[in-house]
Amino acid sequence: MTKKIINIFTLSLLFLALFSGIHQGAYAAEEDKLGTNVALVNGVPLSSSDFDTHLSAYLTRMKRTGKVGGVTNEQIKNRVLDEMINRELIYQESQRLQVSVDEKAIDKQMEQVVASFAGRQEYEQALEKGGISEQALRAQIGKGMLIDKYIEKEFVEKVEISDEETRTYYDQNPQFFKQPEQVRARHILIKMDKGADAAEKEEAGKKIAAIRERLEKGEAFEDLAKEASACPSGKNGGDLGYFGRGKMLKAFEDAAFALQPGEMSDVVETEYGLHIIKSVDKKAEGMVPYDEVKGNLVKFLTKQEVQKNVLARVDELKANAQIVRSIEKSE
Repeated sequence: MTKKIINIFTLSLLFLALFSGIHQGAYAAEEDKLGTNVALVNGVPLSSSDFDTHLSAYLTRMKRTGKVGGVTNEQIKNRVLDEMINRELIYQESQRLQVSVDEKAIDKQMEQVVASFAGRQEYEQALEKGGISEQALRAQIGKGMLIDKYIEKEFVEKVEISDEETRTYYDQNPQFFKQPEQVRARHILIKMDKGADAAEKEEAGKKIAAIRERLEKGEAFEDLAKEASACPSGKNGGDLGYFGRGKMLKAFEDAAFALQPGEMSDVVETEYGLHIIKSVDKKAEGMVPYDEVKGNLVKFLTKQEVQKNVLARVDELKANAQIVRSIEKSE
């Protein structure tokens, strides 16, 4: 089954459960203790079945990130229920403000879910295994999109990150922007298997020698790479982009880092065959320039600010909400 996850922030738990098909094991046996609902949020019930779906997804997420140990079952259940309550409060607020989502947008999202599977049958099997109907999935998708739209309108659009903020973060966190020595290189590969016999080696040697001769006579490296290289990079003139140490085979790496920009190597042999390498550029070890990361810093700081503001709004909503939990707070 496909591992592709539809990229909706507020639906990440639901989709993890649906796509993984993982069940709760020991947790499912406690459903009777929780009763029909795990909570009431301003009179709206949060069902045990939804809790099971979110719990399963949370466990999957923990396993994927390696954060499994050091947390008790009760703590996990409390965290999951907290997430469900927070989400319901935001959803109710979006309804109060009359935020709406076009049905065609939900249709498109449903189509993407189905397309993520090998076929309709596999999709339906996943629904069955996840214990969720297509109608319920559609409702959850619509609810998630509504929450996303509310967050976009009420928080994302109102956040403005200044140049001063991005620059301050950059200056105060140099550990995040270290850049190792890098080279940018092109190469031409004449493929030769590791177990090649003498005749095959001789043939490959003749081919690479002929290419080397043409290069020395002034033919463009990029043109010969497109014509003769067995590497997929050949279609881009042999361009491998920038890479640091430890990214390529040692013989190739050593030759590439020994070159100065514009220089061309002798023939280099690796397990893939015979190469000629040309250095395009070299970057010394240092900091990634601020201008190169500024755009990503704006996105990162915006996300941080939005998360902070959303949690603050949730706290405000909780202060005026009637919330009844079937799971007692333990942390």
